[in-house]
Amino acid sequence: MKEQKLTIISAIFIALVAITLITWRVKSDLKAKLSPGESVWRLSYKVIINKAKAGMRLQMSLPRTSSQSRIFQEKFLRSGLLMDILRSQSTKRREAIAVALTDTEKIYFTAEFDIRLKPQNKPSMYKELLDANLQAKYLTKQKGIQAKSSNIKKILQKWRAQKLDKEKLADQIFQYCSDQIALGGESSSIDAKETLHQKIGNSLGKARAMVALCRAGKIPSRIAVGYVLEKTRKAKIHTWVEVYLENHWISYDPNYGYARQLPASYILVGYDYDKVIQVTGAKEWDYQISIEKLPVSPTSALSQTNSLLAVADLTRMPSEMQNAIAVLLLLPLGTLITVIFRSIIGLSTFGTFAPCLIALSFVYADWRTGLAIFLIVMFVGLSSRGLLNRLKLLILPRLGIILTLVVLCMVMGVSLLDYLELTPSARTVVLPIIILTMLVERFYISVEEDGIRSSLKMLAGTILVAFCCYSLLSWQELGLLAVTYPEAQLFIISALLILGRYTGYRLTELIRFRDIIAAKKEKP
Repeated sequence: MKEQKLTIISAIFIALVAITLITWRVKSDLKAKLSPGESVWRLSYKVIINKAKAGMRLQMSLPRTSSQSRIFQEKFLRSGLLMDILRSQSTKRREAIAVALTDTEKIYFTAEFDIRLKPQNKPSMYKELLDANLQAKYLTKQKGIQAKSSNIKKILQKWRAQKLDKEKLADQIFQYCSDQIALGGESSSIDAKETLHQKIGNSLGKARAMVALCRAGKIPSRIAVGYVLEKTRKAKIHTWVEVYLENHWISYDPNYGYARQLPASYILVGYDYDKVIQVTGAKEWDYQISIEKLPVSPTSALSQTNSLLAVADLTRMPSEMQNAIAVLLLLPLGTLITVIFRSIIGLSTFGTFAPCLIALSFVYADWRTGLAIFLIVMFVGLSSRGLLNRLKLLILPRLGIILTLVVLCMVMGVSLLDYLELTPSARTVVLPIIILTMLVERFYISVEEDGIRSSLKMLAGTILVAFCCYSLLSWQELGLLAVTYPEAQLFIISALLILGRYTGYRLTELIRFRDIIAAKKEKP
């Protein structure tokens, strides 16, 4: 009795601590202010695709975090699409790749990025060592950048006669492109040679003209692609130039006349391409990019402080890291769901963590392909376990063989799904391999000890609990809430303390022993 009271008091105390911490965080967020010059913006992509066929592929370039800007929150809303985020080392960009699973009449895809800008207080340059291959890449001609054209070399002659060093030559080229070439509309030339000849070009044309002149002057250079953050419903991509001087990439914008230092409102997406959204497999599609300024939000304000209290603000971390942290923070919730099913409902499962881990693997992969691989692994694992039983092996070598077969099944399953174009990536291999291996072993032992009927009930209970965990954990806002308020984990500890002292009837026992309970009630 003493232990039960102590448990209840501990649970109440932990819950009160959680409430206090969350209340303090909310009040701190509301009082927090941005530093002078800082601002918060939202960049939104909206894509509408009509009559998409199965296998339709959408590629979308995403903004990047820099020293002056930080993406503290991003959200993707999609219907009928399987999505993954990839990184390209060559173009230094992040890409969202979305694939249609079935033929769909209309698809809506929305992406939102909340960005915090710091005031610009240093030149736009950063150090990077280029090997010979990369230097050669940024000196050669490309489509639209005719670095070896005779007309372009002719423009360089007057500067070569002055025998300028590379730094002064880059400044002269920038001044020429900024002053002598007019900035035209969308219909203006995007070709470096034509832009220099006509003395007019759009944002991409002027940037390519400067890159072509730099490369002709033996100065490595490249096109930078991104946005200028300003309030507009129809934002357009903007291009500028990065020149490689003294082991540093230095930014120039011949369109707006910025040299060596760009405003903080410049958001980088990638390098050396001109399309941020591409769709293949659909004839009719359209998109819109908008930018708006936001007020201070709870997820953006607390991280402004430089005190150690900012360590508790997980939203200050990069968005990719937040996704990984969200997985860890959702594990205790999945465990709580499993405990409720086992202690209150009375449903048996293979272990406490297996249903939760399986559910999480479906949340962060694709539940269809994940379920297919799960069934294949269970079938092959159980078949091989039966054959291995005749060899009378020790448990560790036996588990090693089953693990090897599980890995092979998962890899070949992903390869088959990729061959059939049913999944765009191998994210399904995040299925917990060790959990599946132990699940196969425990199921087989359970069949030997308790019979096939009891083992199938336990397997069905594991799948049912995993499905319930998946239904709750697939709620996207839940992961965001867990990262924003990590103190909420204390509520889970409090609930687990209460459940740890529960000794009453389980719901399945009320059904199983209903005749005995009814007989007790009938007695005088």
